Amino acid sequence: MPLRPFAMTSSLLQSAILSTLILSGCSKPLTDAEHLARAKEFKAKGDLRTMAIELKSALQKNPRNIEARRLLGE
Repeated sequence: MPLRPFAMTSSLLQSAILSTLILSGCSKPLTDAEHLARAKEFKAKGDLRTMAIELKSALQKNPRNIEARRLLGE
């Protein structure tokens, strides 16, 4: 029995989503310096909430990162 067009589209979409999720897990983790750089970019854009998340991530990687602590305190 041939598949209906909707069923084929649905299974293609599911395959694409699954592939994206699998490949997103393959990226290398960021360093504290990379998180700090991203935080500065978000600060320049005015996205303070995301900046704080990046700074907290940097501090999880390196609790002695003074610049990340200073920016988070501002």
